[in-house]
Amino acid sequence: MNLVEGELTNGLLKGYGRKLNSKGECKVGFWTTLPTSGGNISVPNGKWTWYTKDGKQKVPENFYVGLKDPKQPSQIMIKKITHKGASKKSGKFIPLVYSNYKENVDMAKPYSV
Repeated sequence: MNLVEGELTNGLLKGYGRKLNSKGECKVGFWTTLPTSGGNISVPNGKWTWYTKDGKQKVPENFYVGLKDPKQPSQIMIKKITHKGASKKSGKFIPLVYSNYKENVDMAKPYSV
């Protein structure tokens, strides 16, 4: 079972919100929608973090933007936004994936309210 809390637009998180999954993990922060071949999905867009069920950060709190992985178009990635003077190599890709494909799809697709 998954829980989504926040402002929803057409069943997708847009603006501030959080997603809790069946493992007790929580993704919280600002979201936007990203069009994909399988339909629109919610991705991080701004200040965002990911917590494990015991409250530890799985992904450090920072500013991120969600985008398609150019090497694997079926995967959605988040990229750390760096300040203007930082080198391009300082941005880090972190896969936005779960233990299995179905759970990854379930947590990214639109939600009905």
